[in-house]
Amino acid sequence: MRLLRSPQFDVFTTLCDKKRNTYFWNNPDDFWKHLICFAKIVQELIPTGHCGIIQGLLKQMTVFFPLIESTHSISITRKIKDQTENLLTVVEKTIEDMAAQKKIVPPEHLDQAMAEPPDDFRQIEIVPCAQEILSEVSPFLRPNIVDRPFSDINQYLDIQFRYIDFDSDYLLMESKIYFEPYNHVLRALKQMRVDTFPMEKYIIKLELDFHPPQYLRRAGPEFDPFEIPARPFHNFNESQLNAYKAALTNEFAIIQGPPGTGKTYLGKDVLK
Repeated sequence: MRLLRSPQFDVFTTLCDKKRNTYFWNNPDDFWKHLICFAKIVQELIPTGHCGIIQGLLKQMTVFFPLIESTHSISITRKIKDQTENLLTVVEKTIEDMAAQKKIVPPEHLDQAMAEPPDDFRQIEIVPCAQEILSEVSPFLRPNIVDRPFSDINQYLDIQFRYIDFDSDYLLMESKIYFEPYNHVLRALKQMRVDTFPMEKYIIKLELDFHPPQYLRRAGPEFDPFEIPARPFHNFNESQLNAYKAALTNEFAIIQGPPGTGKTYLGKDVLK
């Protein structure tokens, strides 16, 4: 989908260049038909991310249709024009609906920021029932805390669970691959307990003084991670090696990176 945002995806900039647009000049009707079909599929499958781009494309088409007909003596069928205008109407309605859903909550409705939750998040079903979907009452949501410590572990777990469960947009598709990762995360959050919550002083209380792990604080560790050589080690690149050292020399370390950068592989070696 990055092609949609790239400068190369400009149907009309080079339309008059017959060498670069042989498909259009050989069969204009097929070109418009397939372009409309493509726009419709994108609008149906990923509306939240690309409706604005599809709207711009369809508007360009309605503007260029009469120019192309008058300049190049090409007739564009009434059916193609109607399909373009109808799809543009649908896209603009979708954009309006999404904008309405994202309206800022007035200040007088922000009192629930510090309110206690009406129920125990551990008793909330992960998969919504029909009553929840059709309900006109907004779910209980508190703003995430980003500028101060959480009051306790239960507040942290409750806010994170409700954000993932209620404040996220999901696409309902036949494939289960998109839901399963969130399903496991939500179930894990429900099973967490106050007395076993890991790294409370760092995650909840925002303590910034990271201590070495217990095995380094004991006398005579069998393995000294400070002596890991700077040369290639375990086939790690420089970034992975730094993350590996951080994980072994700190009680709390956050290792992040895009897919394919070796986080799982590195974590497996840390556990070893």
